[in-house]
Amino acid sequence: MTRFADKTDQMQSNVTISSIHVDPEVMARHKERNEILNQLAKEKLPGPVKSKWALNYKLGMDKAVEDALSVHQAKAEKVKTQGRFQIQAKTNAGNWLIDRSWTYLANPSYRLQEDKREELDMRLMVKRQKQKAIQNMALEQQYKIVVKKPKR
Repeated sequence: MTRFADKTDQMQSNVTISSIHVDPEVMARHKERNEILNQLAKEKLPGPVKSKWALNYKLGMDKAVEDALSVHQAKAEKVKTQGRFQIQAKTNAGNWLIDRSWTYLANPSYRLQEDKREELDMRLMVKRQKQKAIQNMALEQQYKIVVKKPKR
């Protein structure tokens, strides 16, 4: 059996491309396929094209490396200074009071109108409080429940 195998190996090595008969139709299809593959190779973008996931992953990794290499400064603790500095600073309420006093000097009848409006508001507020108290008493008598008393 070894003799037969040796003879077939010698025969195959003697065969050349010129001695093989190739169908011209098969050769034409092969050339067309090669041309199409070459054309597709020319149309590709240079370098490897990456997906959105790959780009996001790379961006995340770059940010992680950048964060690891950056020096974090400790935030300074803020000192609470509310109420420590007693200065006479102009505030909106202070400006309003000054403006109102000038308005009263310029127009005394305006002060009377404003006083009447404030008196009316106070009377309406007292009236509402009394109505609420009467309503709570009625609820307590009718349903025998304790109603929360209004703050005074």
